Amino acid sequence: MCRRFAVFAVVLSIGLLAVARSARADAVPHAKDISPFIDDQTIAVVRCDLAHGDVKAMLDWYAGQIQQQKLSQAEIDALVKEVQDGKNSKPVQVIEALRQAKVIYIVISAEDFGQGPPGIVVVPLEPGVDARAVINLISTGDAQGKGPHGMVNAEQIGNCVVGHFGDREIKPQPGNPALSETWSAALAVVDGEVIHVALAPGKAARDKFAEMMPNLPTPAKPTPITTLTQGLKWASLSITLPPKGSATLCVQAADADSAKAISDVVAQMLPPLQLQLMSVVPDVDALMKLMTPTTKADQLLWSIDSQTLDTTVGPAVVASLVHARDQAKRVQSRSNIRQLLMFCQMYANDHDGNYPKDLSAAVKGMNMPDQVLVNPQHPERKPGYVYLSPGNANNIQASTTMVIYETFDEWPGAVNVGYADGHVASITSKAKFDNLLKAAKAGGGQ
Repeated sequence: MCRRFAVFAVVLSIGLLAVARSARADAVPHAKDISPFIDDQTIAVVRCDLAHGDVKAMLDWYAGQIQQQKLSQAEIDALVKEVQDGKNSKPVQVIEALRQAKVIYIVISAEDFGQGPPGIVVVPLEPGVDARAVINLISTGDAQGKGPHGMVNAEQIGNCVVGHFGDREIKPQPGNPALSETWSAALAVVDGEVIHVALAPGKAARDKFAEMMPNLPTPAKPTPITTLTQGLKWASLSITLPPKGSATLCVQAADADSAKAISDVVAQMLPPLQLQLMSVVPDVDALMKLMTPTTKADQLLWSIDSQTLDTTVGPAVVASLVHARDQAKRVQSRSNIRQLLMFCQMYANDHDGNYPKDLSAAVKGMNMPDQVLVNPQHPERKPGYVYLSPGNANNIQASTTMVIYETFDEWPGAVNVGYADGHVASITSKAKFDNLLKAAKAGGGQ
């Protein structure tokens, strides 16, 4: 389920590449309802318009994007299946059920960092909305409260249902205070948007970040975080979901000099990011162009439209997800090898230093799960790993003796191998692998 929800989260993240717009003066919906939960520690407020957001249609768009990419049919089928399964996942079911509430807010505070998942969920109760059903959905994932109680607790405070993690105490500001000028500007909503992210941190939040991270991780030279904490006044990100998706991003700086300084920080960060993405994203140059801001006086603006979403951002998201899945499988394969090596060492300790002759039979005899013998990168290969018994542990150089390696037909360019001392390494040289294999067999490995 985590992987399925990750599909949903990755697709939503396309909004971070954004479409430009100028500051707005629209009224802020639910201002009186959410203002008691916004204080000087608040960093961001996320508004989700569930009534106008069709998550299943968005996932169908994403599945279509996958089918257009240059991937093997097996990869396409696996990815599309994950997306389609995600339409029936619990997170999507809860989102669909929460449509009755129409709009939800997530308020993120600087106080949350380092204390578990950040943010509280605030659901203004519109006329006719069943507060108890909303509480149950947030707490248990079921409107009747019949689901298992999760990490989130929910209660009604005033005209809102508020969800929070664990035993956190919610302290709304008394007197229903008005939103500040900066929060009003950042939270101004455009018609048709589904997700709106507003940032207008107060002084306490800015000071806390300056204390936690004095300098930004810019590659060229150390850049004080005050470039952001003092130079950024507010920012807003507005997202309309695919299939006719778009997004808008406006960063309002304190003044023109601050806007220039923030633009320079972005310019420093893009080249190393481009290098990282070159082997992953199909058209990295187009993506970098999208991520380069246009500066207009005291504002930074980014731009993306529905067509660009389909031609540039969609393929980039698919490629990133494929890369992430491949990396996760490599990591899982290394973990499998480590577990098998640990088992071999335990077996040798119990048998006068002698390693098992047959790894598969020995694993089953120890009631280890069969899945540990499957290479997640190639589950169709039987076996997933080749085991070379080194004989007795007292007769080998453990740190250089290969015991386990991933099965392959033709040299794949890199192979994870496990050594008798328990460590795992990725071998990228076929000559080195051949030497390890020759030495293992010469030592009695079969």
